[in-house]
Amino acid sequence: MLNVRLVGSYISKLRKEKGLTQNDLANELNVSHQAVSKWERGESLPDMGTLLALASFFEVTTDSILSGGKKSEKRLERFMEEVHNKQEEVAATYINEGSIKIDELLEIAPLMEEKSFSTLVKVLEDTTYKVDDLVQFAPFIDEDALVNLLQKVKIEEVTDKQLSHLAPFIQEESFYTIMSKRRGKALDFSTIKDIVEMMRIAPFYWEDLEKHVMNMPVENIQWNELLQLAPFMEERVLLKRAKEMNEGVLTIQQLANIAPFIGDLLEEYININVHTLTVEELMSLAPFLDSQIIEKLLEKIDFPSIEHHHIGFLANFLEEDMVKKLLTKININ
Repeated sequence: MLNVRLVGSYISKLRKEKGLTQNDLANELNVSHQAVSKWERGESLPDMGTLLALASFFEVTTDSILSGGKKSEKRLERFMEEVHNKQEEVAATYINEGSIKIDELLEIAPLMEEKSFSTLVKVLEDTTYKVDDLVQFAPFIDEDALVNLLQKVKIEEVTDKQLSHLAPFIQEESFYTIMSKRRGKALDFSTIKDIVEMMRIAPFYWEDLEKHVMNMPVENIQWNELLQLAPFMEERVLLKRAKEMNEGVLTIQQLANIAPFIGDLLEEYININVHTLTVEELMSLAPFLDSQIIEKLLEKIDFPSIEHHHIGFLANFLEEDMVKKLLTKININ
């Protein structure tokens, strides 16, 4: 991996040996003195064209600059010259023939223009790279090039984790096609199972997938699948779908399942629909309610069923005065 600080210190050394200021060097290269300062502090690197000009000006090789003065060969320099001159197919032969390694290509990727890098990788032989390399290519190439590379690998061997890293760089429809090819059948968004699979790998596609969940027949939705999507769903849509699945009335356990995701709608639902409950059920809801609502719900519980350990738990969510009242009432009884 390129040591940016080492590169910067070497550029600084070369400049000082020529008796130049940062401003002098900036003028020679037609860049700002701030750019030169950032190179020398190891905060950034010159782009490929500037790097070639820098090497020419100091009469060293680009390999020497990128290695901090440790190498004088011209392997990378010849490769970068081809890329800079828009001869990407010629440059690709350096990689296909093995004189430039994929690791070395990845090191200089930030110095290359996206268009040049994209053109280059499209003509790489599929034996020269692995899927993990594509993950590292992704920020530096366009979507068309990335999809092109993915079509050359055994897509069924690409892991969920690798796909998750690649997904932000691919538009939804192209990614759905890749997913369908990987699983050997088309994605079916009329069932929630495929949506859950997509969200596990690419949660940022939710905006596109949400409409399918909103319009899906309830018989196609399993409760555990709905819960997997709950963190992404709009609060009212989640509660609406949950109620539709249960003929309008949720059990306390179901309500507790979705409580973290429905905000103030929880209190609204409780006020209208919860008329009686056990102390254990109240304990399942308490972390999501304010103390006043908990006090109201305590009135709906058969008091003799409340024991000290119940109050010990609820005390985390009640005002101190209310806890004392409950303890006093238990002791009296």
